[in-house]
Amino acid sequence: MTLAETWLQLEADAPLGQTGRMQRRLLPDSPIELHATVQLRGDMTASRRALELVVATQAIDDLELPAATELVDVLSQPRPPGRTAIVLALDDAGATDLFAAMCDDVAVIASTAEDDRTAAIAYCGRFERWRRMLKGGGRGLPPHRQRGLYAELLTLEGLLTPCVGLDEAILAWLGPEGAPRDFEIDNFGIETKSSAANEPQVVLINGERQLDDHGLRGLVLVHFSLEGLRDGLESLPALVARLRAAASDRPTAGIFEERLIQSGYHDLHSALYRRTGYALRRTSLFIVDDHFPRIVEADLADAVGDVRYSLAIDACRENEIDRPTFEQLMSS
Repeated sequence: MTLAETWLQLEADAPLGQTGRMQRRLLPDSPIELHATVQLRGDMTASRRALELVVATQAIDDLELPAATELVDVLSQPRPPGRTAIVLALDDAGATDLFAAMCDDVAVIASTAEDDRTAAIAYCGRFERWRRMLKGGGRGLPPHRQRGLYAELLTLEGLLTPCVGLDEAILAWLGPEGAPRDFEIDNFGIETKSSAANEPQVVLINGERQLDDHGLRGLVLVHFSLEGLRDGLESLPALVARLRAAASDRPTAGIFEERLIQSGYHDLHSALYRRTGYALRRTSLFIVDDHFPRIVEADLADAVGDVRYSLAIDACRENEIDRPTFEQLMSS
């Protein structure tokens, strides 16, 4: 039973007109005490859903709780004898899907801890990552980031999976974790960029390391020229759904979901994302070497860094390679 289903069951089991709190233990095989709870209001209004981590009070005496968001309240409540619950409570009934995804992720991370102290640190730390993302109400990705994520998933599905298989392609997707490039596999780097087809084909390079092949056996820049189509069939949620289905019975399914979360993608916003479809107008592959127009760390004076610059795709055509060459570079 999923966490969302557990909340629904608790609400269905509640006697009419009752107030108070109902709970159910989650992940019973874990030594860490986690509960799905609903706070009953005693009237016809919706109950309040929450996730609770219950630990020994002395284990968190000096632990500072994360700040709340517009969607989620963070509370500390006594649970006798000598225990305390760290409660993540939903404040916006319109965000139940997003809240369930967040709580699922936080609970799984906390459940792997060996003791109350490390569980509380993991629980709060994981929520803090979500809190930063949810700041401002969690209104979804802006259009350029939707297109960027679509391009990364297109690279994963259409370029890497045929070469190395889906599991290895998912494991290679390191950009959401903060790696300099979007993908790296067997010391080979792939950076993905995209442009709207009706705009100048210029991309932003984020930092002097993004196109630096030092220490790599090869580096390729992939560029997609994408035309946005109102209510088009090939949308970001459609591509996510296709990859989820392909990964559903694989050991990397959880990693794929983690990367989506780190990229800021949540199903709560899928209705918004479906409004924009994409038509692929051109795919370009470029080998990045000493002849490629770029700025790398070795070019910079001391104390200069964090460089961002624009790159015109047409200026890179001398380094363009075809698909068979890309596959040969990947496998060599």
